[in-house]
Amino acid sequence: MGYRVLLKLGQGSWDAGCPNVLMQLHSPDGSGTSQVTGSLPAATGLGLLHERWQTNYLGLQRNLTLRRKPAGAGPGIEIDEEDNITHLSIKEFEQLGNSLKKQLNLWLSVNSFVEIDRHLRMRLNIDDEVRLIVEANDPKVRRLPWHLWNLFDAYPSAEVGLSALDYVPPVTLAKAIR
Repeated sequence: MGYRVLLKLGQGSWDAGCPNVLMQLHSPDGSGTSQVTGSLPAATGLGLLHERWQTNYLGLQRNLTLRRKPAGAGPGIEIDEEDNITHLSIKEFEQLGNSLKKQLNLWLSVNSFVEIDRHLRMRLNIDDEVRLIVEANDPKVRRLPWHLWNLFDAYPSAEVGLSALDYVPPVTLAKAIR
């Protein structure tokens, strides 16, 4: 099953930061849970960079159309640029993506959060399966590209999930049948 990591960011936001971050690491066999607290400062620049990246992504998407190749032209989908004039470029978009990754990792490497990162790296092995669940009330914080956290570079079998703070577990099929 693998390790489950809950990263609870609480009521935090880009503008105010996340003053009460709680990380819980649950072992695969259910034998134990470790817990570390920290905080994240305001990251308005990261938020604005992410919004800019999203805007450019949507702009580039609109300027590319997908169309099927004519019958007999072979299988597949061809990507065709429209003749729309745009100020967007793929190179700029890639640079924004690199900047976003860098800013996200700078934010997650602040002194008040580094103990959480350190704890995970000490407890996990490179071949461990890891499910990181980011719990945050602010949808903008949940929309950050958490998979770009350099922690994921060290754990290739890790995945990220997103959740609001308040939720009700889904009813399983077995319970629904009873």
